[in-house]
Amino acid sequence: MKNLSVLKNFSIIILSLSAFSAKAETVYWVGDGTLSDSNTSAWDSTGSWSSGTVPNETSDIIFDKDYLTGYAGAYLGSNLYIKINSLKIDSNYGYFQVRQGSNSVFEIAGDFIKENTSETLFCYTSNNPSSAPTLTIGGNLQVGTADYVGTGASILTIGADRDSSVSGWGGPKTLTINGNIDLYNTCQLKLNVGTTTTTYDTYDPAVYIGGVINMHRGTGEMAGKNPTLYLINRSDKAPAGTTTVISCNGVSGEGVITTSIGSEAVASTPILHLRNSEDQNFSGWLSGSQYASSKIIMEGTATQTFSGSKIAWTGGIEVRSGTLIITGRAPTDSNVNHGDLDMLGGQFGILAGSVSTQGVFWMNNLNYTSGDILLNVNTSTSDMIKLDGTIIDKGFSDGVNFILSGNLDLLVDNFVKIVEWGSISEIADSDYHANKYGDLNAVFDSRDDGLYVMYAAVPEPATFAAFFGTIALAIAALRKRN
Repeated sequence: MKNLSVLKNFSIIILSLSAFSAKAETVYWVGDGTLSDSNTSAWDSTGSWSSGTVPNETSDIIFDKDYLTGYAGAYLGSNLYIKINSLKIDSNYGYFQVRQGSNSVFEIAGDFIKENTSETLFCYTSNNPSSAPTLTIGGNLQVGTADYVGTGASILTIGADRDSSVSGWGGPKTLTINGNIDLYNTCQLKLNVGTTTTTYDTYDPAVYIGGVINMHRGTGEMAGKNPTLYLINRSDKAPAGTTTVISCNGVSGEGVITTSIGSEAVASTPILHLRNSEDQNFSGWLSGSQYASSKIIMEGTATQTFSGSKIAWTGGIEVRSGTLIITGRAPTDSNVNHGDLDMLGGQFGILAGSVSTQGVFWMNNLNYTSGDILLNVNTSTSDMIKLDGTIIDKGFSDGVNFILSGNLDLLVDNFVKIVEWGSISEIADSDYHANKYGDLNAVFDSRDDGLYVMYAAVPEPATFAAFFGTIALAIAALRKRN
């Protein structure tokens, strides 16, 4: 028993020493290592570090101008696996590059915080997309700070604006951020990640964000200053466009989510894949560039709302699960065709500017398989889906379902248009359904200019069936008696 006690105490001492030896160490970049690609110092050179040793997974790395005596930039050589505990770019640091060689893996176990107001560029140094590096952040990515006051902009560019087939100007093939992205004030996060040019897979995205994209608009002296997220950032010197999936657990706050595409030759399709597990609201702009066709795929268990005044994406919307609600512009406002609406499940709704304003969402076709379309009725009309094409049956089993809310009194014995189309749908009126209003049932009417609905005291089909069934039984009984 005594020996067991001694062994237990010895084990505790060993564990304590192990924990002490694994304690994180702060290491500063000094840049006096081996000169490497484009005036950078080699990451794996001892002269690059204040500690005189190459950092490891326990190291908290800081780029601070006060410690810099050599090259500002870092070179991560080919086939290197580099893991550190955290990374911080201090507010006093200037422009620099982190250049990754072929097949290099850079893993930050904790947070990556960028405070400086200059640009930091992560880029690929080779010309083979299949050997492009990877970047993983185990914690949160923060660009800018909440307390910054000034005219500068903290810019983090992950992947230069050409792709990896142009030597030295590519980006990582995957970016993984297990935590949140937090963007503050006037900061910019520019992404050029991924090598896919045609097909895409939302379950294997080029950019995976485990948490939420939080856009923090400036306050106080920085009031009105918005952060900007570029989902794809490509110049006209890139040889081709990409189809890039950016998958996240929702978007919140206020700012601008956009793209920058240099020419038609590099036209690209960014896809924002939303996996919301909690309700989120983004009140900023979804804007785009001439040669980008941005798409939204909703596949969560909660609600994502885009309540901003500018929704200019044109690549379509696909709802698989969860609820997606987007601002609809009034008919007299400037508007754009947002592409096809593919309803595979979940719910899609339109958000009007006020209780008296009609929300109109302009699409090409409504391709319907399953799910609910949410429309609100105001004091004089209903929110409306405007289609250049029509509603298309994509294999639904129970018809097309609407959920109507608001001033439903307006619809009592009064047809109101809820869908405007370019050509009348082949779907029968009996295949459209909506929630009841008290004892009243929804009645649909397909006309040349659109789909109309009203509430009336009309028996449901099941009631009709029961009624005629009773009559049939009565007739059969009479025949038997005779």
